[in-house]
Amino acid sequence: MSRTPVSGSNEQILLHFRAVRQLSGELQWSYAKHTGKKAVRSVVTYDYDAFGNLLHSTGTTPNNYLFAGEQFDPDLNLYYNRARYLNTGTGRFWSMDTAEGDDNSPVSLHKYLNVGANPVDRTDTSGNGIDELIGSLGVMATLDTISLLNFDAVLKGLPKEETLYVRSFAPWDWFGAEPPICANNCFRGNNRSFTTSRDKSVTSKVTGIVKFLLPTMTLVGTPTAYSDVSRDVYGRAATGQPTISVNAAGDGKLHMEFAGANPLVPSPDIDTKLDISAQVKSGQACYSGHLYGDAFPNAEAFVVNSHDQAAMLLTFATTGGRNTGPLHFLPGNNNRDMGSFSSKCLPE
Repeated sequence: MSRTPVSGSNEQILLHFRAVRQLSGELQWSYAKHTGKKAVRSVVTYDYDAFGNLLHSTGTTPNNYLFAGEQFDPDLNLYYNRARYLNTGTGRFWSMDTAEGDDNSPVSLHKYLNVGANPVDRTDTSGNGIDELIGSLGVMATLDTISLLNFDAVLKGLPKEETLYVRSFAPWDWFGAEPPICANNCFRGNNRSFTTSRDKSVTSKVTGIVKFLLPTMTLVGTPTAYSDVSRDVYGRAATGQPTISVNAAGDGKLHMEFAGANPLVPSPDIDTKLDISAQVKSGQACYSGHLYGDAFPNAEAFVVNSHDQAAMLLTFATTGGRNTGPLHFLPGNNNRDMGSFSSKCLPE
């Protein structure tokens, strides 16, 4: 926030709400009152007007968590306020407020207005409501008494990014038939067991990756699918081009599915699908879901949190034979049960 009142002596007083990112990496909020001189508290600072428009900044450290600690999307030039995106230039949200409003408070009936056009005394941390800032004490009366606010609470309230991995892999060294010449063990397998490792040495037939924000499971970026190199007994090598699709409505659930075929010979796809939901409580993200598809070959699903900690959600071992399995299980887009999981938790 920035106000510029002028006193009888024409002394200009600037009151800023400043986000400070120190060299140590600690992110804090502080208020600073200046009379002519600017007190530099850290290497990286941001000064905003009351509505969140950047007035001045120092430093070059990359940072997308800007005004009020909210995440800024530089591609859209909007702030992500969870329920909706905010345009600080107009003081309006991009989409309509789902709250009906209060007839006794006319400003609450406006479906796009941010904080009732009163950002000095109010905030909107959810994108769907107005919060009183610092109670009824009055901002201007209390800023001088607050030298430093702990930003830990703000960080805990920010949406956390997590990554979902679903991988189909052949656990054998060699598997599959390539009639009419090769009757068995014609293709190189992945020759591994279940793991959450993302090391390049851990290969799969198909890997699907989805990034999302908790607790809504709103997608971050574009989901990706890839295949590691396939090889056969004749020394040929090729890389498949799998496809992936994801449906996520931002309600804490998502559906993903991928399909990928052997690129060395005409063959049906490996089809794998996952329905998953998330609940966040007491700093833990807990997942439940159901895996289904062709049921060949093996499959695993796991998540990696914002601290790079991984948790296996489900492992599936096929009942198909190493050589007959592709012929019996892969034709068609199947929905065979591959297992379910419930309340698999890890820290946000």
